[in-house]
Amino acid sequence: MKVTKVEPAVHEGDGQGGTVYLHPVISGSPENEQFYKYTPGGNLTLSTINGRAFEQFHEGEEYYIDISRAGDFPLSAAGSSERMLQWFNYGHLPSHLQKASKPFYDLALHVIETTDPGPERTVALRKLLEAKDAAVRAKLNPGC
Repeated sequence: MKVTKVEPAVHEGDGQGGTVYLHPVISGSPENEQFYKYTPGGNLTLSTINGRAFEQFHEGEEYYIDISRAGDFPLSAAGSSERMLQWFNYGHLPSHLQKASKPFYDLALHVIETTDPGPERTVALRKLLEAKDAAVRAKLNPGC
């Protein structure tokens, strides 16, 4: 989806959040054209009072939006008791870094779903976290 407008909120003494207006993309890349063939039209409006969340959106940029039924992902970050999962969150990152980080989050969820809690699972998640951090740093500093 493409951000067509960002509108800062005007709150007494706050002014940090705002409203973001998104519309489906229909052209500009083969991926967009393929998406458009199979997706109905529509609009999405998001409002937040969280300034850091609001600052992630920029007019003219495109974002992936994943809408999944909540029950399909019982081990989401909010529902998991695995304390290490917090370090795999990627929503705060700029979109180009999210693309590097999200697969590691998905794999961390898979590890949590398929292994019993214990020291070996913790080691697996730590090593995966090291790999995720390295991948994000590689994206920040190509060639280093």
